[in-house]
Amino acid sequence: AGAAALFPPAVMIWFLIILGLFNSIMFPVLFATGIHQGGKPTCFDGAVLIMAIAGGAMIPALHDAFSHHAGLKMSLMVLVLCYLIIVSAGYYLRRSVR
Repeated sequence: AGAAALFPPAVMIWFLIILGLFNSIMFPVLFATGIHQGGKPTCFDGAVLIMAIAGGAMIPALHDAFSHHAGLKMSLMVLVLCYLIIVSAGYYLRRSVR
């Protein structure tokens, strides 16, 4: 998403379309992994799944509001922040499994 802000609008649109295609694959994989993680389910597991679903509903609205206020290129930083959170959570969970 951050790289899309560096290119002209026509290229940026294609970056965002490709990003959407990858996102459509990511959620079912993360959801299934969260359910079939093994062991006894905890409240934390359910909370993470609920936050992921709620984030999927609220982040587009936040992105839209920010794009109207600060412009499309700056609003892509909201998406960059979201992906940094996803990467850091994945890194933390990977480290805790070992």
